[in-house]
Amino acid sequence: MDDTIKEPDFLWKHVPFKILWAAVAEKDGLTMWLAFPRSDYSTLRSELQREWGEPHQDSRLNKETVVWENGISRLQLQLEAGSADNTSIVVLHQTKYLEGVLLYMMQKKIAENSEVLKRQGK
Repeated sequence: MDDTIKEPDFLWKHVPFKILWAAVAEKDGLTMWLAFPRSDYSTLRSELQREWGEPHQDSRLNKETVVWENGISRLQLQLEAGSADNTSIVVLHQTKYLEGVLLYMMQKKIAENSEVLKRQGK
C-alpha cells in the first residue's frame, strides 16, 4: 500500500507531514495532530529522541506510543498496528503556547521600537 503523504503541509528532517487537526484554546494551549508516512517512523523516532532525549513513556500493546514531556510541551508519537492508510501520527500539545506567542510578539515589538529609536538618534 502507498504510504506517501500527498501534498504535505511541511517537511521536518526530510519527513513530510500533513496537519490533520489543530486548535488553540486559551486554557489548553496548542494541540496539533500530524500524519506522516509509516515508512519514516523509525527515522522520526530517532530524530525526536536525539532532540528531546529519552522518552518519558514507551508503551506497546495494539500500537506503539512514545511520549516526551518537558513541562511546556508534550509530544506523542504513535504507530498503530494494522493502520489502513499506512500513516503514523504525532500529537503535539503545548500548554504555554499562547503565553509564548505573546511574549515573542512583545519582545519583537520592543526590538523593533529600539531599532527605530536608534535610527532617530534617541
